[in-house]
Amino acid sequence: MKTFIRLLRFVRPYSGQFLLLLVLNTILGAFGAFTMAIIKPVMNILFKEESSSAGLPSIGGLHAVRDLLFSSINSLLIGSTPSQTLFNLSGFIIVVFVIKNITKYLSGVAYFSMCEKIIRDMRTLVFDRLLKHSMAYFHANKTGGL
Repeated sequence: MKTFIRLLRFVRPYSGQFLLLLVLNTILGAFGAFTMAIIKPVMNILFKEESSSAGLPSIGGLHAVRDLLFSSINSLLIGSTPSQTLFNLSGFIIVVFVIKNITKYLSGVAYFSMCEKIIRDMRTLVFDRLLKHSMAYFHANKTGGL
């Protein structure tokens, strides 16, 4: 645990980028859940079932939010004709996946950028400490033991 806390001090200069990373990953998780939420309305449209959530488990007080999400997706997707519904469904899925993948890409860029900066800071710290030693230290220690 002490090592983890020592490593966290290297993250502190990049707290803004870390916060951006958290926000992007939260959005990515929400779109992942949203992608899964598309499945039930799609099945209702394909098999012409009534929109109900009787088969789904109730998660605390979230069943009202779930029902609201399903009804809003249904209102977006259902068109006047089956071909209009299919067109709406196709466009909706494409938009959701494009936004999800853009967020995933930005999250990856932010993550690897922050990691590279942290590694650079750690290497600079090690190099600076090595430069502060005298020549006698380097004569007494083997190169591999440094």
